[in-house]
Amino acid sequence: MQALLHGSGARFATSNTIPLINMLMDPVKTILRAGTALLLNRSGVAGWVHDGSMWFVAKSLADGVRVWIKA
Repeated sequence: MQALLHGSGARFATSNTIPLINMLMDPVKTILRAGTALLLNRSGVAGWVHDGSMWFVAKSLADGVRVWIKA
């Protein structure tokens, strides 16, 4: 995700679609702000915060985003 977030955001001038990373990061940010759907820093959770970085279990993060999008 780091490369996707910090890579070039340049798009073709004729593009009218939203990049996938932008569509996925909005739900991730909202879920993390809510603090309930993706638990962190406990045994068996969706991710960890360590030394200024966030690490996620891919399936747990994908499931959480999928549920948020459907709602």
